Amino acid sequence: MRLKFHILQKTATDPQNFIDDATTRQALKGMVANINSFYRVLDDPTLPVLPPEQEVKDSRIQFVLDDEDILFVVDYNGWNRRYEESFNYSIIAAIDHITGTTPQSQLVETEFQFLGQLTSFQNDKIKAINVTDANGVVHSMDYIDGSVSYNGTTNISTIRAANYSNIDFNNSTNINILLERDKNLVNDNFIAYGQSDPTHLHVFWTGGESSNQIEGGSGTTNNNWVNMMYSYTYTGQPEWASTQLLAHEIGHALSLGHTDFPQFTDLPTIDEFCFCPCDINNNVSNNIMGYNMCRRYFSPLQIASMRQYLSNGNGRGLIEQCTDYENQETIITENTIWNQTQIVPDNVLVKNNSKLTINCSVYMSPGARFIVEPGSELKIENAYITSLCENELWGGIDVHGNRYAHQNNANQGFCFYHKFNY
Repeated sequence: MRLKFHILQKTATDPQNFIDDATTRQALKGMVANINSFYRVLDDPTLPVLPPEQEVKDSRIQFVLDDEDILFVVDYNGWNRRYEESFNYSIIAAIDHITGTTPQSQLVETEFQFLGQLTSFQNDKIKAINVTDANGVVHSMDYIDGSVSYNGTTNISTIRAANYSNIDFNNSTNINILLERDKNLVNDNFIAYGQSDPTHLHVFWTGGESSNQIEGGSGTTNNNWVNMMYSYTYTGQPEWASTQLLAHEIGHALSLGHTDFPQFTDLPTIDEFCFCPCDINNNVSNNIMGYNMCRRYFSPLQIASMRQYLSNGNGRGLIEQCTDYENQETIITENTIWNQTQIVPDNVLVKNNSKLTINCSVYMSPGARFIVEPGSELKIENAYITSLCENELWGGIDVHGNRYAHQNNANQGFCFYHKFNY
């Protein structure tokens, strides 16, 4: 599938991001090569499920980053994904104190009501609250929680805050709230630079004024974008942590969730999230969608979900070519059932008196066909078989036999279908 990298720089003289030179471009392509290795050479799971699932060693999903798809642009607002912003509101009510005691002093909690609603992004955080009392004195308070209600005409916000001094805030006049704005998951860059191009998964490399930690985020499924914040060094070399993180965020873009709440039945019920070594004793998996130091595994159902996304809807447009796996026939030599979405790169050969039963969606590369040898059987039940690439045909089904021999299982191949869709 096709990737497009958008390097958003803070300023021309102080980019605080990758710079456009041959070293950077080669390093970014090297990162994609490493991600291809993650997706193509999968390790065994460190946290197996019971009963054990048949593991898949290759997701057969690969990524392409062409030189013309590495774009550099100076855009301060696009670069600045995290920053602080202050808001002032006039207080319309201060609810009576809720007092408690601590070993040090008396804890005072107050609910402040004001007109309006904080324009907050999904992961905004309140950094500081300062309240001006009736005497004009400003008091710093600790944020507890907040909510917004609507009375039919106006939004009324409520902030509950606390301090350790017994101050009367009933006649307070003003509340100042300092927010850390978090645009890691906001799609404004995608709208500006990627929405008009549905043929690529867009990766935005950004930063922020109030943070310097490596983070990532992805748009919801069907938005086809990923944000990578502070995932670079000033020498222009991507960090190894960034490579693992981008592999993780691409998984989100292709329909996968985190593994601390298992999305599929072939994932462990417990997967502790910590950037620590993968260890069965600590319940830390090596799943690429987990938080760990050794991301190198997808479960079969995770792979099937990504393949299904790439075969339908917006995901289908991301495919660069049907397969990088030339001359790799799938050979069936024993009774086999397909019940998970399959992407078939080449011919499927059913032989040795075996039977292949299909109960799922199958996406065939151009020209790829099913070949059923004498004595073998292809059984299609409630299946959907179609071409992987639009405007290109798959090769159909060939059933081999001998028209001069007896029409029995030993001499003829057989194909049965029920509710076969194509």
